[in-house]
Amino acid sequence: MSEKNSLLLIGASCRAAAACARSYGLFPRTLDLFADRDTGDMEVSATITSYPETLVDDALQLPPSSVLLCGGMENHLDALEQIASHHRLLGPSVAQMRMLRDVDLMQALVLDSSRTSSQRLLLPETLTASHFPTQPFHASSP
Repeated sequence: MSEKNSLLLIGASCRAAAACARSYGLFPRTLDLFADRDTGDMEVSATITSYPETLVDDALQLPPSSVLLCGGMENHLDALEQIASHHRLLGPSVAQMRMLRDVDLMQALVLDSSRTSSQRLLLPETLTASHFPTQPFHASSP
């Protein structure tokens, strides 16, 4: 398996994402809460042994890889910070996810009368500058 074509999928039911990745010639590894039978039949897959308590340990036992998050992972940002120190998260950084989950910040953005209606839906410049870049393997702390 080529490391450049490998992809680690982490979350609650990675089945659809794994099938999609395979259809594009990638070699997905899954760390799946449910580990459905068809996902478990993949060449490399694992079940999260105790969700979310062992999530970090389970992820850190796997070789460094690009990671795509599947369902439910946005609820475990502290664990994702630790995982991001070993793997490269695809999509928003943990700091960006924290901002997106900040109800007060989102309300302030929506209610900001100095913005036009289309600007109210835009995230602060710290989030939009690079449109959710991937994080390096050695992620910085927030």
